[in-house]
Amino acid sequence: MPSKRVESRSIGAAACLAVSTLGAWPVAGWAGAITAAQTSAAAPASAAPSSAVAAPQVTEAWIRWLPGDLPAAAYLTVNNPRAAAIVLRGASSADYADVSLHRNEMHDGSMQMLHLDHLAIPAHTTLRFEALGYHFMLMQATKPIKPGDHVMINLRFADAPPMPVVFEVRKPDGSRAD
Repeated sequence: MPSKRVESRSIGAAACLAVSTLGAWPVAGWAGAITAAQTSAAAPASAAPSSAVAAPQVTEAWIRWLPGDLPAAAYLTVNNPRAAAIVLRGASSADYADVSLHRNEMHDGSMQMLHLDHLAIPAHTTLRFEALGYHFMLMQATKPIKPGDHVMINLRFADAPPMPVVFEVRKPDGSRAD
């Protein structure tokens, strides 16, 4: 399991995320970006691409914004409807210089953040990214970002084109902008 241990920093739970294991997932492509409105509820089975391989379903995509130059954290729920594991290899965004996959883990009584090269999502499984668990770290915003904004993040799965997903930017406590 290729991951490396990264010492946790005092930037709070908002700055922690991710997962790891191996697998393959061949698909032809995606129908288009998943929007914030589509991420508020699970996609119906009929929304899957017309290819022979079902695409993962992404819901509840949001970013915990932090002030200043502090890193943000991105959370989502990924449902794998396939009969085989899918592998999330990472993500990228034009709005952040660095997007990396992480997982928080207790080790010898202290919380540590592990950087993950990839994350396998088992067949017929739903994986929820959340604080103190799997997440994406978003570093070095390339433009001013604030609660209420929407950010496109491209999820990279093994053997598939990037899947664009729109994430809603929320306040540090996870609440929506007024």
